[in-house]
Amino acid sequence: MAPSHYIALNSDELILGSFTGYETPLGNLDAFSLSSGQQGGEKAIENEHAVEMVLPYLAWIAKQGQNLSVCTALVSHLTSSDRAREIALTLIDELGEAELLSGKTLVIASSDFTHYGRRFGHTPFAGDSMPTIEDKVKKDDSVLSSLLASGNVKQAMDFCKKHQSTVFGIAASSIVASLAAELKATGRLVDYYTSNEVYASDQDEFVAYATILWS
Repeated sequence: MAPSHYIALNSDELILGSFTGYETPLGNLDAFSLSSGQQGGEKAIENEHAVEMVLPYLAWIAKQGQNLSVCTALVSHLTSSDRAREIALTLIDELGEAELLSGKTLVIASSDFTHYGRRFGHTPFAGDSMPTIEDKVKKDDSVLSSLLASGNVKQAMDFCKKHQSTVFGIAASSIVASLAAELKATGRLVDYYTSNEVYASDQDEFVAYATILWS
């Protein structure tokens, strides 16, 4: 699941498409589709880099001898945590609780975290030094990560609203966190970095990335 960066979507729905497979630089993947959600999202999904980024990794996993079939979906906005839970329960019913608990089926949310800088319309720490700004952004992202990892989805969504968050994939992340909470899975933050670290830069505009795993 990923947000849609280029095409406006209806709120509170998974947008799905019908595909026979996915081509990636590391091999091809078989496809399947869910019966729940809104169909007809082929163009939006094909254009979405938040989907494209994940598929090569899954293709690499498939090359290690794992039989994988992939469904892609987009969701950009949820009106409430209750709606996140409703979608999560629908996914559990359709994908199978036993398959999810065993790890045979995975649900992945593709999302970056805080986008900081004037280009993103988000400069709450203007006037501070770059190290201080990065520390404050990391603190905010750590709070949000902890809320998602612990299944406190309403608090996570409230936190984003209060802080005018630029975490674009909060809807997809909230659904996965809700699903994990229903399965009584334990989440943990396993990685965090920014584009400045990747490029060894001190730019005043950067994007943060967090990886949360539930098991």
